[in-house]
Amino acid sequence: MMTLANANARKSAPKDLGLDLLILKEKKWRPDPKGCFKIGICEMESKSKSEGDREKRIYTEHLPTGKRIVGKSAKGIMDTILRLDMVSLLKHASYLSMKLTKAELALRLNRSYEQDETVFSFLL
Repeated sequence: MMTLANANARKSAPKDLGLDLLILKEKKWRPDPKGCFKIGICEMESKSKSEGDREKRIYTEHLPTGKRIVGKSAKGIMDTILRLDMVSLLKHASYLSMKLTKAELALRLNRSYEQDETVFSFLL
């Protein structure tokens, strides 16, 4: 106990303790009661006059309802999700905003994007 008190006074981790005193805390993931989303980039027919023109867009699919929201910007899609009251947890809204921003970046750089995949891979 003295070692822990000294570490607390030093504001640092305790020294020379065995691994048996190490406690790992697991974060519990709690799903949003209103459902989850799948995010990616899709191709849609262009509104221009030439036939066969395709434009890429960001899409989100609300999994319990199957509703799809498609747009060019993360902000626009997130505003629609919030307006339709499709999320109930702030953590989930924050996570969606981050993933939609990644999808928008991939769209602007003409890259493909699927949720939970890296946008870039670096070779070291």
